[in-house]
Amino acid sequence: MKRILLLIFVFTSQVLLSAPINKFNTQTNKELTTFELLKLNHKFSDISNYHKNIILLKTKKNQKLDKYNNVILSNSISEKLEKLGASVQDIRAPFAKYYFSNGLQTEQSTNGIERICEITIEETDDILRICEELSKDEMVEYAEPAPIRYTTGFMPDDPGISSQWHIKNVKIDEAWEIIKDKTGVLIGICDSGTDLNHVDLKANIWTNPNEKLDGIDNDGNGKIDDINGWDFVYEDNDPGVSNNPKNAHGTHVAGCAAAVTNNGTGVGSPAGLNCKIVVTKHTPDLQDQAAGIYRGYEGIIYLARLGARIINCSWGGNASSLTEYEIIQEAMKLGSTIFVASGNEARDNDIHPSYPACYPNVISIGATGSNNGVANFSNYGFCTPLFAPGDRIYSTIPLSYGVNTGTSMASPIAAGVGAMVLSVFPNYTNKQIYHQLRSTGDVINVAHKYKAFKKINAYNAVTYNNPDFPDKIIPGASVSNISLPPFDNFINFSYKNLDLTIKNYIGKTENMKVVIRSVDGYLTSNDFNKEFELGDMEINTEKNISLQVALDSLAGISDGKAKIILEYYDNEFYDFEVIYIPIKTSTENTYRYNMISGATASRTQYEMYYNIHHYNDNLTFAVGGLHVYGRLYEAYLQTISKFALASVKTKLYLPQQSTPYTVYALSEKNLIVTSATNTQRSFMTHTKDKFTNSTPKYIETTSATPFINYLTFFDSKNGVFVGDPNKNGEWGIAISSDAGENWAPITNSPKAEIKNETGLLNVATTLDSTIWFGTTHGRILKSKNLGKDWKIDTVALNSMILSISFANTNRGAAIYFENNNYYLATNTGFDEKWRKNVFDFSKLSTAYVPQYVYGNHLGFFFVVLSNNATFVSKDFGRSWESMPNKELANAQLSYAVTSKDNRTITLKTYGLNTDFNTNERENIFYNYVIATSTLAIPFVTKNITATLTPANIDYGLVNLGEDSLSKLVITNTGTSNLIVSDVKIIPQNSNTKENDFIIKSFTKELSPDNQGTIEIIFAPKSDGKKEAKVYIANNSQTPELMATLTGEGNFVPFAELAVDKRSMLWNEKSEEEYFETQTIELKNVGNSNLEITECIITPKNDETNAKDFTLLDTLPIVIEPNDIYKISIKATPQEEENYKRREALLTIKNNGVKDNYIISLLHIRNNKSIIMVCDTNVFSAPYPNPSKLDINITVFLNETTSYNIDIFDILGNKLNQVFNGVGTKGENKLKIATDELASGTYYLVLNLEGKKYYNKFVIAKE
Repeated sequence: MKRILLLIFVFTSQVLLSAPINKFNTQTNKELTTFELLKLNHKFSDISNYHKNIILLKTKKNQKLDKYNNVILSNSISEKLEKLGASVQDIRAPFAKYYFSNGLQTEQSTNGIERICEITIEETDDILRICEELSKDEMVEYAEPAPIRYTTGFMPDDPGISSQWHIKNVKIDEAWEIIKDKTGVLIGICDSGTDLNHVDLKANIWTNPNEKLDGIDNDGNGKIDDINGWDFVYEDNDPGVSNNPKNAHGTHVAGCAAAVTNNGTGVGSPAGLNCKIVVTKHTPDLQDQAAGIYRGYEGIIYLARLGARIINCSWGGNASSLTEYEIIQEAMKLGSTIFVASGNEARDNDIHPSYPACYPNVISIGATGSNNGVANFSNYGFCTPLFAPGDRIYSTIPLSYGVNTGTSMASPIAAGVGAMVLSVFPNYTNKQIYHQLRSTGDVINVAHKYKAFKKINAYNAVTYNNPDFPDKIIPGASVSNISLPPFDNFINFSYKNLDLTIKNYIGKTENMKVVIRSVDGYLTSNDFNKEFELGDMEINTEKNISLQVALDSLAGISDGKAKIILEYYDNEFYDFEVIYIPIKTSTENTYRYNMISGATASRTQYEMYYNIHHYNDNLTFAVGGLHVYGRLYEAYLQTISKFALASVKTKLYLPQQSTPYTVYALSEKNLIVTSATNTQRSFMTHTKDKFTNSTPKYIETTSATPFINYLTFFDSKNGVFVGDPNKNGEWGIAISSDAGENWAPITNSPKAEIKNETGLLNVATTLDSTIWFGTTHGRILKSKNLGKDWKIDTVALNSMILSISFANTNRGAAIYFENNNYYLATNTGFDEKWRKNVFDFSKLSTAYVPQYVYGNHLGFFFVVLSNNATFVSKDFGRSWESMPNKELANAQLSYAVTSKDNRTITLKTYGLNTDFNTNERENIFYNYVIATSTLAIPFVTKNITATLTPANIDYGLVNLGEDSLSKLVITNTGTSNLIVSDVKIIPQNSNTKENDFIIKSFTKELSPDNQGTIEIIFAPKSDGKKEAKVYIANNSQTPELMATLTGEGNFVPFAELAVDKRSMLWNEKSEEEYFETQTIELKNVGNSNLEITECIITPKNDETNAKDFTLLDTLPIVIEPNDIYKISIKATPQEEENYKRREALLTIKNNGVKDNYIISLLHIRNNKSIIMVCDTNVFSAPYPNPSKLDINITVFLNETTSYNIDIFDILGNKLNQVFNGVGTKGENKLKIATDELASGTYYLVLNLEGKKYYNKFVIAKE
């Protein structure tokens, strides 16, 4: 197949990868909020990675819930959904059931997951835009489409295998002897469902001690009769599976972790001696695992709240999810450790992450084979800290046994060993479990230790640090806190104190040492590569080290992350970890992303894009396609508009199913695409309607060349293509003089005189009527008359030309690869020889390689590395100066242009965005993008200077509970724009807290000779003198401007009332449930007791009286400082004919500084004389609910009487009547057939004695 060097890959696998870090090596920095930083940079992947009909929306405050935890969205959100054309079908608060009872909050989660709503809408391709718009609502914390999740692992391929090679391979059999008399733990299997009656699983299936089969939710977790777990597909209490060989995944995974052991039957497992399994089901019965994982995040929190100490998730996908992230962190806080399969794509997870494997604190597991090496399908990287057997694993499947292969098998085996660890160390935290497994594991391959280091060793894991084995002690250390004051990131190139706290989580150290160095060369320090002595460290003790570190002047990155590796030594013990420090320099440079849409694919399917052509600043085209088993399956044209969130994909119909390799746009719709087959046939396809016609014009160009490497036009008429040598041994060159309508091979094409010499895609450049083209043998073909006549230059015969550019006809440069290194060659004229080895690019970076060179009309040359680091040379390549750019992974530049004022260049680069997202030094979100960077040319841009006044602000004496506002003035005294990127306040004495001084606002950009302000509020929270320094990060020659803040807090006792709402609305509608009682949160934000002395309800209109609203609380009420008390108001409208509305004011009298607080009360009847209510004492809840078929209900009658029951859809449309007759006194049980109802949400309405009662139910069919 054609050798292509500059490939653009889009892998959007259905299976798993991991994040680019060892999750357990860092702890949240107290000065930063992990989730806020994560949200700041969260970007959606392409639409194919998400459900098109499910929105996960988190509100900033609790939404109104009925007593069944159904959500009533705020008016602003509901109206926005309607304006966006989102047809809402259902709204759920999936986690509220754990924190609310009867509509009132009883508990609060750490991350506020009870505020997450799941909104089901009609399927739409516009769901990304809908989520973007919803996120702008002031009531919304975030909105995102629900990510698609798939199981990993392959189908059984040899059910006759009867041996489990992995048991002895990781010494599980030896570990059984150690833990056989220990108490086991509960393991959660969050998967596709499990055969609960399997002979080798049944005895280990957990039974809920707090639940019984009586149709009642005995344990109050929102799941009725969840004896063994829960089915999240059909919303019932049966997480089992049918005998479907295609849905064996969950059963196989369960057996890998905890099949019954020592029972004389079938197989054994790590945790099978003493652990129990609780199961959740997330895949429909009649589909295979490729159908996906449905509501896996609900399963995780459900299992964690049941007490599962270990949870296994052998599934994932490419799309990241803030909801999923929060759920996992909440599960960790509940005491669960989550094991996740790393993925089966055989690629580096540090570059191609997937989720949930790459979220912080999960343990991502790779797979090994029976040869003890990394399995040929397994993912790897820094972020995959542990491996376990995953190749041809024999385990349980429904009703039988079989072999599966994948990291899906490795993960539960490791999870089972994690459960064994907890049998010995029941009080271990998730980090201690990780370190016990990591420290005691076996080294896989020393030569590649940074990508695949340790395989679990079960015997070591349960004997080291075990009191029964006093001589077997091993430590496990990692960074628990990172501090880089004042901004906790690199904002300039000056040296800073990097303070690291290192914690030993398990066995005592004897003489621990740590060596620190840069991985990517972004940072420089005299402290790198020297030993820091940590000495003796007991379990759970910490030590601090500090080193002087600076951002290297040749880093070439202004926005990204720096990787640092720490290597730990303690006698024979060795381990390492990688931490990430953010880079956020203040700069005029701007960046913009356009996401490239890609199709979800499996390990054997991927998208690859070969060429990107920029028609103009507003429009870019790319060509490539979906490949299956290395062959093209579908060809695509991607259209990228300047301000679009994502590209638009068009299917291409090309001759002989050829692969598109180049594209050139003569206009917005007039495009030429060249393509080739694996059989060395080449084609050119010409469309004038942007391929809206499925049969565009094409010609075969095989006689000229088997492969076209480069296509361009010198003007609107004259074009040329250059391809590989043809059968005659001549370079394949053809020209057109009529805008591509006709092409003619040149008659004097030069011979390819070197064996196997070819071209590389797009390694060429043009200037006016001249063209240069590079080859794989260090030669450059050139023509100065529109491609008609050619000559050949030699740079270096044993090299490969990778990029060429000319600033003018006398100033050219080329990147070439020779002897495993990258060099620059230069040229001073068309007839002049090339000068080689002008610059060795290893001087710029040893971690990243040059991808592209660009020369502009000023004679400057620019080079972009594979991480998007950018450099400029004004001395013809002999020396280079950094032009810091936004970091990308696998960056490949396709376009560059200099601005008209010669101050900036604009670069368009294809690659993976690597936004730094959390202070845990993680990369949470990677997306394939076209990144547009506008960079200031350093020696063209004028100097930037600034002043800050005054040097000190003294606020004087300020009473507690009051505040004072002052301003700093920043002046741009330079000749270019001043950029302020951040402002940070650092307390300077122990009496000063972070929130004593508050930044209200600051000016972010200033033109020359203008002034801006930094507004700072002093609001002391305690008495005494306060002192702090405020730092202003900017792009001037003084990049950290600083001023001092002083003030004194004066204690004056006060109480102050704050409320969570200023109005209350009761709105009765016959189709919806009516809420009689609502609450108001009263909070004392003062420092002394607040007393609520009186609540007075005053009517606002003539038809309202004081009896229409009732306070249910007894006064007075005393609220201590910072406490909250909820008062309840009940709407008790007096029945009157033609009732419309009741309006009143609630005045809350108190002893605080705001002694009268007024709340508006409004009750609307809407002329309805009948109220529909939900009363299970009259009309029981349907059971089962959700239901696959029939439902059961009971009507309770005080006497024999007639009644009827109707079914309504969610829009209030009556569908049919299911009962109309006479009932007897007492219980009247009915079975209602629902076979004619489609899956969805419905209402049963009971009409009884002039009243209406309703119940909500869900139909969930396969």
